[in-house]
Amino acid sequence: MISRNTKKVGDTVISNNLTGGIIKNLFLIFIVGIMLNLSATIINIPADQPTIQAGINVATDSDTILVQPGTYIENINFNGKNIIVASVFLTTQDTSYISQMIIRNYTNRVK
Repeated sequence: MISRNTKKVGDTVISNNLTGGIIKNLFLIFIVGIMLNLSATIINIPADQPTIQAGINVATDSDTILVQPGTYIENINFNGKNIIVASVFLTTQDTSYISQMIIRNYTNRVK
């Protein structure tokens, strides 16, 4: 005999309490995942930070460094962070921004 809190699927009897608990847990995992994703920040260069590296230094995993058109003479190091560094193309889809954001390697040469 199957009680009110169970249901039969083929030859398997499933407890509604068990499936309800699984659904609640999956829902909580989903909500936490969304909340973690919402914590990502867009850091605008040069409005929020003066250089790309300064933006990287204050960034945390999942952040985006959005670089405005210009020439940036610096060396950049992601420092192992899981971040995105991109031109304004990322938000506008205007391909002209790709060639307008230039990063040149800074070399300190002794004469």
